[in-house]
Amino acid sequence: YASEVYIYFPGGFGTLDEFFEIVTLVQTKKIRKVPIILFGKKYWEPLLTFIDTMLYQERASISKEDMTLYTVVDSVDEALALKKSGIKNPILILGHIPHSRLTGAIKNSFRFAVYGIDQLTECARVAKKVKKKAFIHIKIETGTYRQGLMQADISKFVELLRKFRTVVVPEGVYTHFADTENTSSSYYKDQLHVFEKVVSLFEELGIEPRYRHAAASAAVLLYPHTH
Repeated sequence: YASEVYIYFPGGFGTLDEFFEIVTLVQTKKIRKVPIILFGKKYWEPLLTFIDTMLYQERASISKEDMTLYTVVDSVDEALALKKSGIKNPILILGHIPHSRLTGAIKNSFRFAVYGIDQLTECARVAKKVKKKAFIHIKIETGTYRQGLMQADISKFVELLRKFRTVVVPEGVYTHFADTENTSSSYYKDQLHVFEKVVSLFEELGIEPRYRHAAASAAVLLYPHTH
């Protein structure tokens, strides 16, 4: 985890899973404390109200301090203010970024996830328009079936990466495990095998991302060899 800030835009189950993964790692001190930014108050407030009333007040399963690990913002300007506060290291945005927000992400050199051909094409278009490189982390579908580049699309994806190599930088490649909290399941091994196979294929095709990450909260604790 090399990022100085994690910014989450409204998304689906995958976005929530990745948010809880990072906040759990910070809570349990598995990684150092970093700013965790939740973009869109209307989207996040029902979940945060549930965390407050059910997890903190009723069940006492988290502390009051745990609820200060994240900050909710409602505009890109608020998120960018964090960068202006002095953060120098790259900022990785996990979760979905609407096409309308790509310009801001690329202009500010934010790193972000890409998991589809259409998304890659739009990144390249915007990067050319603003005359800045887009630094992407490619999410690979290995069996979670949420968001991720399908193996059948890899050849076309790599072809486009080569085409867009002057404006799109494949800085990272990653995946996410489905059920590592189930200690009786070995499914994560199958997913890890698929991920390693895809990374090797990328290398054979001349794509060598600097960062390779694959884990989930339970995997961090139970299976160190996966991350």
